[in-house]
Amino acid sequence: MVIILHGVSLGDRATLLQQHMDQLCEKIGVRPTGSTKNKEAVDYAFEVLQKCGFQVYAQEFDCIDWLNFGALLLVDDQKVQVEPAEYSLPCDIQAEFICIDTVEVLQKVELSDKIAVIYGELCKEPLMPKNFEFYNPEEHKQIIALLEEKHPQAIIVASPHKEHIIQDGDFNIPCAVICADRLDIFLQSNRRKAKLTINTERIPVKAHNVIATYGSGCRDKICFSAHIDTKPTTPGALDNASGVSVLLALAETLTHSDYPFQIEIAILNGEKTTTLLPEKPHIWQGSPRNICWLLM
Repeated sequence: MVIILHGVSLGDRATLLQQHMDQLCEKIGVRPTGSTKNKEAVDYAFEVLQKCGFQVYAQEFDCIDWLNFGALLLVDDQKVQVEPAEYSLPCDIQAEFICIDTVEVLQKVELSDKIAVIYGELCKEPLMPKNFEFYNPEEHKQIIALLEEKHPQAIIVASPHKEHIIQDGDFNIPCAVICADRLDIFLQSNRRKAKLTINTERIPVKAHNVIATYGSGCRDKICFSAHIDTKPTTPGALDNASGVSVLLALAETLTHSDYPFQIEIAILNGEKTTTLLPEKPHIWQGSPRNICWLLM
């Protein structure tokens, strides 16, 4: 299938693209699923697509809005810089800690009523959320499953540059992050006890996908999609305001011609919160027989 854009110069397309990028990244900014800013971004995309002559509807789903008020960590009465892992549950505990660096150690250790400090092999890369269906390596699933089975009171992740190894709204063990260069405080501790306070909140809310179609009565459909949400700490220019902006600019150039297929633009939500599950249902709802699916 080939779509020809009539009467739109490269300069005009670049201008449209830049306008949408500025709106999403500069004026709206950080827009995690469920937040007020996320709703603002969704409303913006809905309005743009509607003005382009698309039939538009907002597909509602359940999600969480995550609020972060910081964290406090004391080891042997020494304050250690710490931050909540994204989407972590809150906690206020004082407990013995155990340091764990490999899957083999994790399999053997008893963690009930303790704080698990994970580092090394366990923190070599971010772990996929446990319900992430499209890509989830067996090694990631094994680590998450073992942590849930052992069920410590909390988890402290010691990772280079305080990278958030566990970022999962479906993971129900409180989790905090420290920089790996502070790990010696734990390894050299005599008392092996820590006090951890995580001040966060998960609030059940609603969010929306934006599904827009152009043309009807066609047997075939070509679908373009990109996700509009971001992590809680970034305006998400590359991931994925750029993709959404391309689709909005594309919509503004498509609606002056007829095509032998239906065009669908799906502005999806929830990719950064927990799983892709909120994004999936619309694919099968009232779809024409043949689908060409393009992810941005």
